Amino acid sequence: VVWLVSETFNYSAIDRAKSRGKKYALEKVPKVGRKFHRIGLPP
Repeated sequence: VVWLVSETFNYSAIDRAKSRGKKYALEKVPKVGRKFHRIGLPP
């Protein structure tokens, strides 16, 4: 049996998009990106 486990497997598309958006904001606009305290997805 192979378990399908990935970091984003349990998250909805909305949560994944939010995470991507925050990372993008942090890269492109550091001032805006600093307002986000949790950049990635929670474990």
